[in-house]
Amino acid sequence: MMDSFIQRAKEENIKEIYGYYYPTAKNEMVKDFYALHGFEKIKEDEAHNTTWKLLVSDYENKSHFIKIKGEE
Repeated sequence: MMDSFIQRAKEENIKEIYGYYYPTAKNEMVKDFYALHGFEKIKEDEAHNTTWKLLVSDYENKSHFIKIKGEE
């Protein structure tokens, strides 16, 4: 999903993407999402709400496919 999202951002000439994480019981399972996808934490408040930034040009695709020799 992120690979497609970033590809679209590049097509639209978007340079930066911002994300926001709000710690709740339901959000616990995705607390590391931004960090795992190369975002930099740029802000955190007293309630541990965080703001993240990604430079689109720095993103590395996460989907890697196995290629079978001879099927290029």
